[in-house]
Amino acid sequence: MAKTNKMSKSIIILGAGASRDYSAYVKKHSLLTNDLVKPEFLDTNVLSNNFKDATDLLSVMSDSILSGKKGFEERLMDIKNEAEGLPNIKSQLVSLEFYLQKVFSGISENTEHPINNYKILIQKINYHNRGQAHIVSFNYDTLFEFSVGIDLWQTVESYIKNDLKLIKVHGSHDWIYIQNRSLVSAFDADLSDYDFYIKYPDYLDNIRSNQRDISPYTKVYI
Repeated sequence: MAKTNKMSKSIIILGAGASRDYSAYVKKHSLLTNDLVKPEFLDTNVLSNNFKDATDLLSVMSDSILSGKKGFEERLMDIKNEAEGLPNIKSQLVSLEFYLQKVFSGISENTEHPINNYKILIQKINYHNRGQAHIVSFNYDTLFEFSVGIDLWQTVESYIKNDLKLIKVHGSHDWIYIQNRSLVSAFDADLSDYDFYIKYPDYLDNIRSNQRDISPYTKVYI
């Protein structure tokens, strides 16, 4: 834990290992990034039935990751750079995003336990720092939020308005942009969210680039 010049503020960084060792009472621990392609973590039924485009991408990635030649993020970046502009690769990347959202949503919901190591951290912050700290998390799950009290994080703005400020560098599985249907009426408005973005993968990038000042909502808020 690194402290800033002001005694009342601390910066605490949570990497993937923090969720992996989340609780001694949870038999199946949260995964690390490279675990995403391991047999014990891959949900092949969900992939085959709901995220077929992601299976094409994971097939290309898995050998390098399982052999230890490259990490998941490094291999994914290689593919993005090599196939930049190819529509089918863009659709596969969108499919992978939707799959990962489902994976980490499941991790958060199925791993939650009232007795966990995050609560030890929160207790120490309360004891020694009057409940004030900056938490920088690289985790996509919501295990930390659950430990504090998920209702505290109603909107993305609330993540940095409380005494306990949470900065999620990679975002969160439960953050959602609300897109007005009238804006997609020129396309196929009747498609499901997933099918729409698979068919029009550039549209997702346009939302991100044009809505930098618009915050997403959390599922609990909606």
